[in-house]
Amino acid sequence: MTMKKTIIISAILIFVIQELSAQTDFQFSNYMYNQLAINPAYAGASKDVNIALLGRSQWTGLDNGTQSFGLNAHTIIPSIGGIGITMYRNKIGYELNTAAKLSYAHTFKFKDSLSLSFGLSAGITSRSIELDQLIFASNEPLLQNGSLETKIKPDFGFGARFLWKNLDIQLASAHLSNKLDPYDYNNIPRHFYGIASYNYHLNKKLTITPSVFFKSNGTFSQVDANVQIIYQDRFLGGLGYRIDQAVIATLGIKITDNISFVYSYDFITGPTNVLSPSNHEIVLIGRLNGFYKGIKNNGSKASF
Repeated sequence: MTMKKTIIISAILIFVIQELSAQTDFQFSNYMYNQLAINPAYAGASKDVNIALLGRSQWTGLDNGTQSFGLNAHTIIPSIGGIGITMYRNKIGYELNTAAKLSYAHTFKFKDSLSLSFGLSAGITSRSIELDQLIFASNEPLLQNGSLETKIKPDFGFGARFLWKNLDIQLASAHLSNKLDPYDYNNIPRHFYGIASYNYHLNKKLTITPSVFFKSNGTFSQVDANVQIIYQDRFLGGLGYRIDQAVIATLGIKITDNISFVYSYDFITGPTNVLSPSNHEIVLIGRLNGFYKGIKNNGSKASF
């Protein structure tokens, strides 16, 4: 191997490691509609069957920019508790991450609208890198024999959710079976999450919900601050800030009583704006009748 090729390979690997180390597990600006993926204790947050489909295009216009897709669904079953399912697919350049997990939550209710929920999740993660797609300027493949072997591993998570009237505080951790070591191909480091939100009901038509979302993989952390306004339980507007990275604008509409649509646009302010100035994200939310209509909603709504 020539010195020139060695330098090129080293540069590629350094770039990939830096980019992947700077990513938390997955990135969705609309975390308020993806809370089950973050915290298994959110399963059964309302009496309905709640379904959310999310799609995100990151670094728009850049070849092989990040593409993320997520699905989560959850409800509460009498005498059992909250149950949910989460799946996501995250493509970062030539790396593909997929995962699927089941969640269970149990809630302890106290007086004065106070409750505490604990949740567990279990599933699998799959990772692969298409090294055969990495080529030199001469169009010579980096790897002649195809992609690196796919790695499939079991995955476990734990979370807690504290509710008091309109205050919602959540703490969770994912990839509990993994080490806290920095990111490498064989290890997705343990992740930690925290969400705090409060619903201000100004009147019958207007609700304002400020929230903060913290996420960390042990070596890299992110904080999102967000304010959403819901008018007449039908129209949504929001503004958020991902510290040192992006300003986020959100619009949403309730199409029917059971279907809502949300769109977010990220104005990139951090270093990655040299790659692309924007990210786009959409969410489609559905609600169906639950198993037991007599159960009151366990805290905030799962959708607007």
